[in-house]
Amino acid sequence: MTERKNLADLLTSLHDRYSELLSLEQEKTELLVKGDAEGLTPLLNRQQAILLECHNLETKRQALCSAMGHETLLELAEHSLQNKLIFMPLYEKLKAVMDQLQDVAERNRKLVETRLSTLRHLQEKAGLSGQGHLITTKV
Repeated sequence: MTERKNLADLLTSLHDRYSELLSLEQEKTELLVKGDAEGLTPLLNRQQAILLECHNLETKRQALCSAMGHETLLELAEHSLQNKLIFMPLYEKLKAVMDQLQDVAERNRKLVETRLSTLRHLQEKAGLSGQGHLITTKV
């Protein structure tokens, strides 16, 4: 039972971290819409720290699942009724926040691409393209 409790606690922590990332992604959306590039730096630093935490938690999750004889959380949850009752609600909660995070991150990526495209267009109109000025890379 200890492994189950440890995994359930870990999944709750993972959900909390991904929820924090979701909040930061939503803040990032506001900064991108405003064009506040300076505000992005501290946000990205916080985001990077949380991503490292998530990576560490994911590594621990994989090790716990493996120690319990399963490769994935879903596989573990489907192994027995007791596991299903414990882990399916956590799995669904975690999946929901990760789906939201993916949607907001994709929206932010599109915002960045749109901004860069606009800057490239303005650069060309000003006759600065090909001279190493302003925007020369793609996302």
